[in-house]
Amino acid sequence: MNGVNPGVLVALVSLFGSVAAAYLSYRASSHANAVSAKKVDAEAFDRAAALYDKALQAAERETERMRSQVDRINQQLAQEQDVSNLLRNQIRALQGQVDSLEGIVAQLRRSLHEAGARKASH
Repeated sequence: MNGVNPGVLVALVSLFGSVAAAYLSYRASSHANAVSAKKVDAEAFDRAAALYDKALQAAERETERMRSQVDRINQQLAQEQDVSNLLRNQIRALQGQVDSLEGIVAQLRRSLHEAGARKASH
């Protein structure tokens, strides 16, 4: 073979095969790492999405609880306003009665005073 040592040729072919195998192994490993990284990213995303969903559900429950509480307080307020209006109307009616009775008492005092004055003049 034209001056090429067969041992060197075998070594070169073996070296080329080793380099090719190492390169292919590197590419496969890189691809596996990329797939693994995508899988880790997907898992992280799934965990984050699950946490977000849980937080969202908790916020929705809290919002519904608050909405229910606001409705209950509004009902209570309406009832208390009704009671307040009723009491206000009763106070007005009683005040009218007091005013009327004060007028009657004043009239009776005048009548009594006039009767006493007439009796004293006779």
